[in-house]
Amino acid sequence: MILTPYLWIMKITNCLCRIALFWYNKYMIQKVINKNELGSHDEIRQNREYWLSRPAQERIAAVEFYRRQVYGDNYPQRLQRVARIIELS
Repeated sequence: MILTPYLWIMKITNCLCRIALFWYNKYMIQKVINKNELGSHDEIRQNREYWLSRPAQERIAAVEFYRRQVYGDNYPQRLQRVARIIELS
């Protein structure tokens, strides 16, 4: 069989596509999602139980501490309040 330039280019392109797909599947990071219920994992359950056992003042202080870590010195003084007015008909 005589290969015309067009068929020759098509064969090379097909071969290169297969090689690229092989390398992509072999070396790229696979995306994996694991779904767990909130109470199914022991660490999550223990964290929830711990924070529910702490007084409200301590929980608020912890939230404030993390908020300052995220925003730095320019953190908002208050959390934004959102209110919605719903008209009943």
